[in-house]
Amino acid sequence: MDELHHWLEVRISSSLRPRTDDIKSLLLNHKHKSCLSEFLKNEDVHTLYVYFKLAKASLAASVSPPPALHNKCICFLKLGKTVKLTLENIGQNVLCVDCARFPLKYFDTILHQVYLPLLCNDGVIAGETISADKVIDLLHRFSGNLEVLAGHAEGSIVLPMPSIELLRNPSLFSKHGAAIHVMETTVIGWVRQIKFVLKHDPLTEIKTHGSKANIYHEESIWNLHIHNLQAINTQLISAQAMEIVSHLEQAESTYGSVVTAVRRDVTKALSEAKENLAFLKALLKWFDLLKSTTSASERVKNLLPMLHCLLLVWTHSR
Repeated sequence: MDELHHWLEVRISSSLRPRTDDIKSLLLNHKHKSCLSEFLKNEDVHTLYVYFKLAKASLAASVSPPPALHNKCICFLKLGKTVKLTLENIGQNVLCVDCARFPLKYFDTILHQVYLPLLCNDGVIAGETISADKVIDLLHRFSGNLEVLAGHAEGSIVLPMPSIELLRNPSLFSKHGAAIHVMETTVIGWVRQIKFVLKHDPLTEIKTHGSKANIYHEESIWNLHIHNLQAINTQLISAQAMEIVSHLEQAESTYGSVVTAVRRDVTKALSEAKENLAFLKALLKWFDLLKSTTSASERVKNLLPMLHCLLLVWTHSR
């Protein structure tokens, strides 16, 4: 067992580069050493996480993912069927994975900068025993999901883009339909996300605030909707998105025109949202004055212009 602990210790030191005292503290701490032993002895425990509790403080170990990362983490993952770990087989049955503070971005970077360029290599594509088409498709789907999840975690809408190497590799276009299929799948994912944003229902959203919902909540809702639409529009008119549309149109794929149609819908929705917010802000000016007054006469004085403004909004809104 000591030899197995040493095997973990060597990899922890290589990955996290802790001080010698940090390693000693980790192994002397009963709770953390129990996690290491549990991973090594228990065939039903498949993961082990070792990380710094703070930016560069003492090390900690856990068999479940830490709630937050302040620095890099190393994850040990058992592969395949459960086996009793020994010094002879641990190298073949346990995978070591470094993980940055923001795991989703880290894995997305690894996929885009390591695995996808390798698969787009002509030598790999020409291999007779490897189904590169299917692997490229699956990796792009996985990469796209990672980008979307990372965006949601930050409160933003992200339209995942295929690998640059894929778009600029002539071998993939001349020899394989995989490239076009990947781009079509990408566009389908875009449309799914965009349609969800276009289904914006302010009345349903305002109800989530319960009985305390007010005009300020509605202003926030419209601001967020405009922000999402602008983010989508910026991504749709980006050079990479336009390159995808161009490739699809050259391949006579119907999904090229789908992007153009969706972009029109986004532009229209953005114009309407900005108009609604402009009307709302016109009312907010009088609502703020009404809210700040204390006397009844002042409230009546401010109420009438607000009602007149409301009439104008009702008259001129579409």
